[in-house]
Amino acid sequence: MRLLITAFGPFPGVPKNPSEALARRIAGHRCWPAAGVETVVRVFPTDYAAVARLIPAALAEIRPDAVLMFGVASKRRHLSVEKRGANRASILHPDVSGRRPDRIVLQAGAPDFRPARAALVPTAVAARRSGFPTRVSRSAGTYLCNASYFLMLGALAPDIPCLFLHIPKVRDRAAGRRLAAAALAATRLLARR
Repeated sequence: MRLLITAFGPFPGVPKNPSEALARRIAGHRCWPAAGVETVVRVFPTDYAAVARLIPAALAEIRPDAVLMFGVASKRRHLSVEKRGANRASILHPDVSGRRPDRIVLQAGAPDFRPARAALVPTAVAARRSGFPTRVSRSAGTYLCNASYFLMLGALAPDIPCLFLHIPKVRDRAAGRRLAAAALAATRLLARR
C-alpha cells in the first residue's frame, strides 16, 4: 500500500507550519515497513494556483492507495477530523503569494461539498484514545486547507480513501507528543481500510 501524506508550507501569520513537521514525523514512523505501507510526503505551498496544479501532478506520480492531508488551524485547541471539503474559497485572505481568489466558488459546476472517504467517528475515537482532544468537524474552513481537500477529493478515484486532519498549534513538547500519537492512530486506521 502506498500512502500519500500532505501538508503545507508557511502562510501569512504562520511562518513555520507545524503540519509539515507532523506529516514527516508520521511518514517516518517505524510501524510502516512491517505493515507493508510505503509513505510519501508532499508539502504544498499555501498558494491556490500551486495547489490546483500540484494535486493532480502528485496523484499521477505517486498513484496512492490512500491519502491523508494535514493542515493547521491556529485557533482550534483540538485535532479536527474533517467531514467534508466545500466548494468555497475565501476572497478575504490572501495566499502566501499575496493573491486572493477572484471568486468564492472553487470549481464551477462542481457539487457544494465532497464528503471524506474514511470512517470519521472511529478515526476520531482512535485519535482521542491516544490522549489528545479530537472532534469530527463539519467545516474545513474557506482557506487553502479546504480548497486542497475539495480538489483532492475531486481528483481521486472514488474508491481511494482520503481524509483531512486539522491540527492545532501546540505549545509544549508533551502536547506535541500526544498530538503525534493521535495523528498516528488516525493514520493507521486510514492505512488499514
